[in-house]
Order: sequence, then C-alpha cells, then structure tokens
Amino acid sequence: MLPVQYGQCSGANFLDAGERIAQDFTEDGTSAMATRINNTYFGGGALSPKRFSQLASVVSPMKPFVRSWAIDQPQVLMLESISFGECYGYLEAIPVIGSALAVIGLLAHLYGMATSYFMLSRAIVVLSQTPRNDRNVGRGASLLRTNEVFKTAVNFTQHRNQAIGSALAIVPGLKPVVRLVQGAVYHAFYAPPTPRTA
Repeated sequence: MLPVQYGQCSGANFLDAGERIAQDFTEDGTSAMATRINNTYFGGGALSPKRFSQLASVVSPMKPFVRSWAIDQPQVLMLESISFGECYGYLEAIPVIGSALAVIGLLAHLYGMATSYFMLSRAIVVLSQTPRNDRNVGRGASLLRTNEVFKTAVNFTQHRNQAIGSALAIVPGLKPVVRLVQGAVYHAFYAPPTPRTA
C-alpha cells in the first residue's frame, strides 16, 4: 500500500509514494507497480474479489495535484471523479455490439498503456536526477517531478485494468458473469461479518 489515500496528504508522504512507485517500476517492472496502486486505490486488481458497489462504480481517482506549495508542509490533494473509461465499460457489456466496442476499447487501452509506459519511464529518469533535498523540496521541484511519476503510474494502471475488462467483454456475456463471480466471492469470503441483532 502507498502512504497516499483519497483526500489530503502531506507532501512528505507523497514524495515517499513517488519513490516507491519508481522503485517498483525499475526493480520489478509494471506488474509490481500496478499491484501496489491497485491495492491502494482500486481494492485489488481487475479480477480481484470486490464489493458489488465497487464493481458497479464509475468513479476512479483523478490525477493528484499540489494544493499548497508551503515549504514546511506542502499539501497534495487526491480526489475521485467519474471516469469515461468506466462508463465505456458498461457499453461493452451490450450483447453483440459490445464485442465490437470491446475490441476498440482494448486497442485504445493498449495504446494508453504504451504511451503511459514511455511517459513513466521518462518521468522516473527525471525524478531520479532530482535529489530530494531541502532546496528541491522548498522550490517545489521534487513535488512536481513526483506528481508526474504518480499521475502516469495511476494512468497506466487504469488503462491496464480497463484493458483486462475489454478483453473479457470481447466474448459476449463473459464480463458480466466474471463481475458477478468477483462480487459473490468477495461477499462470501472477504466481506466483514454483519453484526446480528437480537
């Protein structure tokens, strides 16, 4: 898990999260990075058991942005927003027409993954060349470089998750069945027990 959740977080935690993403990417590749981001923001990977409300949600994290550049305690804000990609996923579940839309969606997400990968590679090189010292933190350079790493990593992970969903939707009826199984498994094995009243 990353030390950056929805809402407001400290600049130090944000810088730590950016360094963790860069380390995952350079040492273990995109899979480790995407797994960490999925576990932090999406409740697990694209095929992990999840609540039905989460599976049906069209909300996803926006790119993080710096709200205050105060030298002693910069603040970074993470919010949620309605995602076009999540809404498009519903259209892919329509029989017959949805399969054609899923092929288009899959190609678009693969392209998005490729561009995000190259942008992330470049952003990590720039971040590694920006030492995390008082001068760079004070003038905002460290936050700016970390912001670029963070937003492209989240973008890559979103495209990856949606590409898996689009691949499932190519086979008519498979995506809704998989989503029902994910929800059923979550509620059967992972959901916290509800307290019984007398």
